[in-house]
Amino acid sequence: MKKTGVIQLRLGEVCMICEKPQKAGIHVIDSFLCEACERKIINSNTSDLDYSHYLHQMKKIHSHSESN
Repeated sequence: MKKTGVIQLRLGEVCMICEKPQKAGIHVIDSFLCEACERKIINSNTSDLDYSHYLHQMKKIHSHSESN
């Protein structure tokens, strides 16, 4: 009889900014923020084009925590 194995693939958690599964990052309240997005936010200026996107996504933390 041929033995078969089970392969488990862990994609990680979905980042609240880039909305992609990532393995490494931090938790802010109940939300996950990947390392790459954390670095981008830290190094961004309010005049950067992506700043409003970061701000919009981060507001989801506040609204998500109020609904729980």
